[in-house]
Amino acid sequence: MVRKLSLILLFLLGISLIAPPSNAITAGTRGQISAATYKSCSYPPSNGNAKEIVNARSWTEQGFTTTHVKGVDVSMWQHPKSAKYPKGKPINFAKLKSQYGISFAFLKGSDGGGRDRGRSKYWFKKDRKAAKAQGLVVGAYHYAVPGQLGTGKMIAAKGSDAAAKAAASASRRSDAKLQAKLAVTNALGNPKGDLPITLDFEERPCGWSWKQTAVWTKDFLLEVERLTGRKPMIYANGYFINKLVKVEVAGIDFSSYKLWVAMWGPKLGTTPKEVPIWKSEWTFWQFTSHGALKGVPVKRTDLNVFSGTLEDLNTLANS
Repeated sequence: MVRKLSLILLFLLGISLIAPPSNAITAGTRGQISAATYKSCSYPPSNGNAKEIVNARSWTEQGFTTTHVKGVDVSMWQHPKSAKYPKGKPINFAKLKSQYGISFAFLKGSDGGGRDRGRSKYWFKKDRKAAKAQGLVVGAYHYAVPGQLGTGKMIAAKGSDAAAKAAASASRRSDAKLQAKLAVTNALGNPKGDLPITLDFEERPCGWSWKQTAVWTKDFLLEVERLTGRKPMIYANGYFINKLVKVEVAGIDFSSYKLWVAMWGPKLGTTPKEVPIWKSEWTFWQFTSHGALKGVPVKRTDLNVFSGTLEDLNTLANS
């Protein structure tokens, strides 16, 4: 995943078929929905004075040993285009396994914002095949951009009357199911043998409350589970985790979902900051975005570890 500067600054501060979305809105209320250019209000404003800290470039540099179960997460951004590779240069998963001993790879399968969606789908299939050929456990993640409906526009209600609020709510909930279906489709149905689909949760649209964002998240997770028969996982950093679990949403307990936590910092060593409010604690930990790996044709790659054993990893992939 490519992390925005705002995310880096935050850490420095301590931190099945469904109807098309438009069909969920009745003719009487459709006119009260406005499509505004999407803008993220994911994180609190920064003073702009923080400097980026270069985190660990390898598992060894962070303090991990050969006993830890290691992995990477990649997307189309790890496949730079060139004249020789017009669709992007492939990743050498054989080298990643032999040189670094990785056991798993998270692959971006879909994007709710539609950013170069075709490339994400293309490289998910290519990377999945290449990684599995090396005996790696793979998992798909969906980069959520709530409310875009795949159009690059954010759906929001005009005014405060009941009809407008109801229309906006219906639109948001339809969007969550649409993105869930996209995630499952691009993950090839999320068959057993692959890790459960992960919701990559790091975007909150401007104008959305945390309650609205949490309801969207619930609808996405439950729809993925309905479509696949498997309970998905959640990827988030400490800021989003704390915001999410503090919102009470009927019918779901977010902390019951397995957590892939993003928490960077060489001083953390081999244990991320405690997540006491997450009942299952952490399952995967992304500890840096500065990994320098031979076999990946870019300078920076996200590095991860699994909390259990290799046997536990395979059990999760087949659950």
